[in-house]
This record gives sequence, structure tokens and C-alpha cells, in this order.
Amino acid sequence: MNNKLTELLKGDLDLMQAEIERLTIENGLLRAASKEQRELNGALRVELNQLNEENMGMDSTPSSKLPYLPCRDVL
Repeated sequence: MNNKLTELLKGDLDLMQAEIERLTIENGLLRAASKEQRELNGALRVELNQLNEENMGMDSTPSSKLPYLPCRDVL
């Protein structure tokens, strides 16, 4: 009886160790992907800010100085 219990516990322990190893690897991959995503988001944020600044510089003419262009309804 004692040997059977020991075998069962060893089997459970092996399964748990394998699961811990799998989860450790998965956690490492998720952390790496998260870091990469943060870096990409930062680069995109910088690029977006640069584009916004460029567009603000191009839009130096007040809208009141722009010519009036009437729109036609197209049916």
C-alpha cells in the first residue's frame, strides 16, 4: 500500500514539475512579447507625435484666410 501511494505521489510530482517548466517557458515568452510590444508602441507614439507636429506646422494658414470653395450636391 505504501509503495503504491509513493508511486502515485511521484507520478503527480512529475506532472507538476513538467507543468511548472511549461508555465515558466510560457511566462518568459509572454514577457519577451510584452517588452517587444511596449517598444513598438513607444516607437509608434514617437512617429505619430512627429507626424502631428509636421501637420501642425503645415497648417499655419488660419481657416478664415482660406478661399471659399462651394460644394455641389451630386445626385
